[in-house]
Amino acid sequence: MDFELKSLSPEQSVDLAVDALLVLVPDNLPKAQGKALTALSELIEDAAQRGDLETGVGKCLSCYRPAGLKAARVVLARVGDGSPAAVRKAVVAAMSSLKAPQVRKLGLLLNLLADSDATVQAAMTGCADASYVYTHSKPSAKARPLHKVVVGVGKAEAVRTGFQQGKGLVAGVELPAAAPLRTRARRPWPAPAVHPAFRSGQSGHRP
Repeated sequence: MDFELKSLSPEQSVDLAVDALLVLVPDNLPKAQGKALTALSELIEDAAQRGDLETGVGKCLSCYRPAGLKAARVVLARVGDGSPAAVRKAVVAAMSSLKAPQVRKLGLLLNLLADSDATVQAAMTGCADASYVYTHSKPSAKARPLHKVVVGVGKAEAVRTGFQQGKGLVAGVELPAAAPLRTRARRPWPAPAVHPAFRSGQSGHRP
């Protein structure tokens, strides 16, 4: 899976060219005002006010072609206090709604949370684990359609280290499927040695 790290403001998020958006929403998100008031923030606030987006880690709401957003599919996922464990749990829960064949490029938005290396790692590994499909020894298994994930944060440079570590963790887990280890061919056991006395039918004992 290919990951890309990108600085995205709430205003820029609505125009992100992806097949789907996964937006991580903390429970204590302040009400957007001024320039921060976008189609995405209005969607979140309206869903929360109507009770469609409940509080609690892993609570999700799927939307199809919401007004004002470029992505056709949007999933809002609650992350509670925004801790790494909560972020991973929320991403895993939300990915079950994003396994459609049409979702090849995903926007994973963390820009409503504080920039954190641990949070980025948790989101990346959760996304990869939840979408992973083992195909090496299963020819009939279909590989996951998702191949590109744009990780949107407030400031990319602030979490560059965590992003690189996250890429390494994902690559390490998925390595067996992409490049299985080769096993050395077993050498045949050597033939047992036969004492000369037992050759040609001789017993080796004197009469």
